[in-house]
Amino acid sequence: MTSVSFTVAGTPAPGGSKTAFRTASGRTVVVDACKRNRSWRGSVAAAAASAMTGRQPLFGPLYLTVLIYMPRPKSHYRRDELRADAPVWHEVRPDATKLLRAIEDALTGIVWVDDSQVVVQSVEKRYAGSGGACVLVTVAEMER
Repeated sequence: MTSVSFTVAGTPAPGGSKTAFRTASGRTVVVDACKRNRSWRGSVAAAAASAMTGRQPLFGPLYLTVLIYMPRPKSHYRRDELRADAPVWHEVRPDATKLLRAIEDALTGIVWVDDSQVVVQSVEKRYAGSGGACVLVTVAEMER
């Protein structure tokens, strides 16, 4: 079975939420609600393309594993040391499904043909350690 794994450094941005507005000419425009989404998707796409090393997108059913490490707020620290009671799990916004959606959109056409190929997925959202915010992604082909 073929698989690909890669890491994307930086603070993940959610995808999926849209904002619509009308221009002065009366045309309706729909944009991502998160302004960082385009840049984040670009970072994910670049990391994925590098990991694919020129290979064609994967076909068939896929297993997607995503580990999301979000930045810790300053309140988790005391005198530059992590507090003993600092949480492991990132239980606040943005939610895991919106973060996952941005990643899935960025991988379309690079790692897979369409995100409908993902038939099993696992996502965890935690606070980052000393390495900083990042996302670890693994995509593996499954047997048909």
